[in-house]
Amino acid sequence: MVSKRKGFTLIEVITVLFIVGLLTVLILPNIHRVREIANRHQADTMEQTIQNQVDLYLIEHPENRPVTKEKMLKDNYLSNQQVTRMNQLGFSFDHEGKLKRIKS
Repeated sequence: MVSKRKGFTLIEVITVLFIVGLLTVLILPNIHRVREIANRHQADTMEQTIQNQVDLYLIEHPENRPVTKEKMLKDNYLSNQQVTRMNQLGFSFDHEGKLKRIKS
């Protein structure tokens, strides 16, 4: 007679849990590294974008030196979100209007 099984054996469940745990241990460090790379890339892109906006601002308003976040925000060259992100990333302007990173 052939008996019908209604479920998994204990060894099958333990094997599956072991494999899932092993994959998790292998994947988690990579996720962290990928997130760090993505954040660094986002910061670099944000730096380029804001520097382009500063250059455009200086072309259109050469008399408004030195460039500040407040002036650019007032004239709609920067958004509130960009200023917030600039503060988080530690960006500021030097006396020539070049963007510099205070924090690394």
